[in-house]
Amino acid sequence: MRGTFDGKALARAMTRLQFARKSVRPILESVLIRVGSDEATLTATDLSTTVVVSLACTGGTYGLALLPIAAMARATKDARSVTIEVEGLLTATLRTDGATHTLHCDSVDDYPPIATAPARVDVEVQVGAFRDALTSVAYAMSDDLTRPHISGLCLQPDSLAGTMRIAATDGHRLALVTVPATTMLSARGTTIIPRAAVAHIQKMLRYVPAGSTLGITALDGLITIRCGADRVLAKLEDLVY
Repeated sequence: MRGTFDGKALARAMTRLQFARKSVRPILESVLIRVGSDEATLTATDLSTTVVVSLACTGGTYGLALLPIAAMARATKDARSVTIEVEGLLTATLRTDGATHTLHCDSVDDYPPIATAPARVDVEVQVGAFRDALTSVAYAMSDDLTRPHISGLCLQPDSLAGTMRIAATDGHRLALVTVPATTMLSARGTTIIPRAAVAHIQKMLRYVPAGSTLGITALDGLITIRCGADRVLAKLEDLVY
């Protein structure tokens, strides 16, 4: 497996792939890299939330590798260009602006199964409107993780009005914003996005043009927020907001 990446884009991806809490399973501290001829996908998960980032690459040779996220972030920081090459099963070489780093690879076979994003999209909204709404309401989410029904973000599509309500509360205050939906193929009831997933969605949208389209799908106990080839998937709990 081999691929060359823009250093700034890869460093940005590393920031998005790191989870706030250290996992009790060391293998979950790694990123799964799948390289194609001109594109690569980087996937990280804590088993509740999965983040998938797509990056352009050059000189790609197809393959899979499982590399430690923290070590990759340190090795690629401030690099203009990064080439990742894996030969054999357990060693990867990173070349960055004249420096060479050798990293240990975990076995891809030991990585847990990754949730697959459904092909369909239920609701589409503009990135700019959704991003502004998150900024406006996220402060009101509860910090109490023992109350998961209010420690997340509530989404409630309205097919008649063609809008989506986005709300957050900690039991004392309520923040509510309504955004127009550009497409609404299906409108299931209220969905609660877990707090940890909200942070990753905000990271995903940080550098996306405001006029881009964001797709939202809730299916089989999983919510998928996608923008282009990038996506955040999170497990849903059957809760009443």
